[in-house]
Amino acid sequence: MTEFPVSMIHPDAPEMLSATALFTAPIDLEAAAARVGTLWSESIASEWEEGGSILRFALRDVVVLLSPVPGEAVPERGRLPAHGFHVALTCFAPMQDVGGFGAGVGGFGPGADGFRRENGGSGGEFGDRAVEAGGSGIPGFTGEEIAELEGLPREIGLRRRALTAHVVLTEVADALMREKSAVGLFRPELGVVQPPRMTVELADLLSKGQAPIPLWVGIRVSKPDLVYGRTLGLPLFGHLDLEVVGSLHSEEEVYAMLSNVVDYLLSADAFLLPGQSIGYRDGKDLAVSQAVSPADRAAVLHIGF
Repeated sequence: MTEFPVSMIHPDAPEMLSATALFTAPIDLEAAAARVGTLWSESIASEWEEGGSILRFALRDVVVLLSPVPGEAVPERGRLPAHGFHVALTCFAPMQDVGGFGAGVGGFGPGADGFRRENGGSGGEFGDRAVEAGGSGIPGFTGEEIAELEGLPREIGLRRRALTAHVVLTEVADALMREKSAVGLFRPELGVVQPPRMTVELADLLSKGQAPIPLWVGIRVSKPDLVYGRTLGLPLFGHLDLEVVGSLHSEEEVYAMLSNVVDYLLSADAFLLPGQSIGYRDGKDLAVSQAVSPADRAAVLHIGF
């Protein structure tokens, strides 16, 4: 079997994550930022920059930038729901000097959820996770554990920082979407506007130690003839998106399989590579290969299911 370095297959997880919060009317942005601290028991010290055009604060060592903009947001393609005001939301989580990891490493640990991973790599059983609270330094880690983090590959460091940024994005979105004038949160990479109620309800999963997967990764399944499935958003975590083409399984089965694989990838320091197989239910092995998606010509990992 040919071995592929992770850096040759998967993109680097970006250090910056963005979204656009849509509203029918202007909001008190300082009050919304303060609500983040109240909802998530965090200390928020916000300040205006750039002549009062950007509200900035730090949360779990992720820099949050909120830019209020009168009028409608204009997407690169498609149309957005009617709105008259929007807030550009940016979470900046740069790599720092703790072994390539930023301070306050956050994420979810391995558990168990019906998958096993074969042909090398980290992982194993996985499923329920516990959020590692952030802050200054790396709280909850001993000196030996920090030394172990320092030895991990750069790709995993970037992925963990991206996971922390997604946690922070979700907490900030939770606060913004509680505004009475909220219309939704536009995620361009996912191609969706997430409604306020959905955002608030799924964000609560973080308090239970669970990842709000539908807020982070889109999973689309259709049946023009045979069943087709595709994820959107995994490159934001340093993974190629996943695709299933021509499956004889039902749409529900394809969705469940992709959801479980996404859950696994976000909860373990593991990457899927071409030539590997995934041990699925009933002892089935699902082959993994690299492909070009017929939908948008993007590089993806094809799962034989």
